[in-house]
Formats: sequence, C-alpha cells, structure tokens
Amino acid sequence: VLRYRPQFKGQSAVPDVLAGRLSPETKELMAQAHYTHIKEIVKQEVVNLT
Repeated sequence: VLRYRPQFKGQSAVPDVLAGRLSPETKELMAQAHYTHIKEIVKQEVVNLT
C-alpha cells in the first residue's frame, strides 16, 4: 500500500524545496488521490526511480 490517510485527505505537505528535488515517479506516488484510484505508475511492469 503506497497511499495513506494523509495523502487521501490532502494533509501531506512537502516543502517546495524538497518537492523540486523529487523524481516524477516519487511525486506521483505521493500525490493526493482517492482510495480506489489506481495510479499509472503501478500499471508499469518495471519502475525506474531517478
């Protein structure tokens, strides 16, 4: 499970300085979404984090 209550409720806050250094894949995993939403990153066979 990659999504927890703070991301679901929009309570997770990452400072802009830190967010700018994260990979697009990490940003997608941290992005707010409904519990039933399936993120595109999990549909990939292999994920390369940069």
